[in-house]
Amino acid sequence: MGVVAGKYGKEYYLKMVHEHRFPQELWRELGARSLFGFLVDKELGGYGGGLPEFVEATRMLSYSVATLAYVFVAQNLVSRMVAKNGDSEQLQSLLPKLMVGDIRVAMGLAEDAAGSDALGVSTSAERVPEGYRLTGRKDYVTEAAHVDAIIIVAKTRGDVRAKSLSAFLVPSSHPGLSFTETHKMGLDFLTLYSVGIDATVDSKALLGVEHEAWGYLSETFALDRVALAAMLNGVSARLLEEACGYARMRVVFGRPIGANQGVQFPLARAHTELLASQALVDSVAKQQSTASQSFAADSVAAFYHSAHSAYEAADVALQVKGAKGYIEGFEEACFRDIRYYRIGPLSEELSLATIARRGLHLPS
Repeated sequence: MGVVAGKYGKEYYLKMVHEHRFPQELWRELGARSLFGFLVDKELGGYGGGLPEFVEATRMLSYSVATLAYVFVAQNLVSRMVAKNGDSEQLQSLLPKLMVGDIRVAMGLAEDAAGSDALGVSTSAERVPEGYRLTGRKDYVTEAAHVDAIIIVAKTRGDVRAKSLSAFLVPSSHPGLSFTETHKMGLDFLTLYSVGIDATVDSKALLGVEHEAWGYLSETFALDRVALAAMLNGVSARLLEEACGYARMRVVFGRPIGANQGVQFPLARAHTELLASQALVDSVAKQQSTASQSFAADSVAAFYHSAHSAYEAADVALQVKGAKGYIEGFEEACFRDIRYYRIGPLSEELSLATIARRGLHLPS
């Protein structure tokens, strides 16, 4: 990862943001080193890394390329899902291509009407002689029209909630899928789509056991929160380093602005919050079981704290640079990107509710 992080940097991130372009060069570099198999066991051809190593690799990459590191996180979690739940055919034909980036896969879970209630989705999958008939709509699907396949999460039986969901790997070119682009505030290197679904798929499209998708999806989401928290740590560290460098060299009224406590104190607070966030993320990443209730709650706490500390770092960095921070550039782009993570993939309100109920065992 050090080689890749050293090759691509802040300028590359800004180029992708300004051009509204997916980081294809970075993607190919990661794939050429099979780094999309970081969390896949060596027996299956993966890197065999653990979560602590994944956290460190994500931090290293995001320090260089900021939120472009999202593509590293997302593809690795898809590879892990397939490695843990795929059938023999999927392991042989799909997994190797995922690990080297020959195939890109997006997650289709969210629905506007369901909001943050992942178990409240209305997209359905009905058994038919040909396999399954999928009908419904998915919203906020990243790169949906550009990826090779989408994991579509659908209800395969009534109101059993956690035992009602199944996941299907559906090619994005499959008949019956339609795409409508959704414009957004940040993360300009990614495109969001709403996906209309009225398609019949083969039974082989099923990922894992019918009705049992929520088990591995919830574990994947917990891993995602820890990894995204690490990504935000890396971005924060770079923002604060840039801001401190500017504060040392920018001279106003005959002295560096960094000599003023009005500049020092906000930077010191943001730095302290970053250190606390990194310690929390590292502690959660070292937990033995990633499927436990405690890991689920602690992963949310790590994500919540990292999102807040990153927002503080971005705000302080922008403030330190003043007009230079406000105009189009690194601080401005990072500020817009980081703001999303107080909303998604888990809103801060739902994060606090999860911590209260699962971490503190308060009544619901």
